Amino acid sequence: HDLQLPPEAEVSSVGTVRYRTESLHGADVRVAYLYVEFEGKYKDKPGYTPALIQVAETLEKRSQLANEIIKGVILPQFVILPISVILVWAGLSRGIQPLKNLQQKLRERKPDDLSPIDEREAPEEVAPLVAAFNDLLARLGQSIGQQKRFIADAAHQMKTPLAVITATTNAVLDGVYEHDDRHLATIRDQAGLLARLDVPRSNSCATR
Repeated sequence: HDLQLPPEAEVSSVGTVRYRTESLHGADVRVAYLYVEFEGKYKDKPGYTPALIQVAETLEKRSQLANEIIKGVILPQFVILPISVILVWAGLSRGIQPLKNLQQKLRERKPDDLSPIDEREAPEEVAPLVAAFNDLLARLGQSIGQQKRFIADAAHQMKTPLAVITATTNAVLDGVYEHDDRHLATIRDQAGLLARLDVPRSNSCATR
């Protein structure tokens, strides 16, 4: 009986639950109300109106329920979230540590060290990359070896003509041979031989 009556215009909305907020005994309450039709002889009496059912709940109780939900659901998230971040950070740090170790070993290598990288030291995800890098090192080693052989062959083929030119020139300058065209022709022929040397070239790098 202490609850206020809804506006009379809403009497026609029979069977529809409606809501409102009001104050009761100094406390804010949320009210749900519903008009219900009577059946039988009551409906035919003069001055008949549908019955009004009202149920009220204090907003303080609703606030307490909301606080309990926050404490039970949201607050644990603030604890779980930092722990999750720490676990993810630790997992990533541990996962990329082999890559850091591999990077450090590559930095410490000498310029002429073309030995293959141990694929077992790299994570499984980058093993194909390490294999391709090892293949590159192997091909680079072959290229460097071919260039060294090219230089050795060139030096060997140049050695004899240079020795003849040096010996003939020294002999002429020292007066061992008379200064005539024969010795000059020898020097010319040996110089021409140097110009026509056909040193075997093992690859395009050696040719360049």
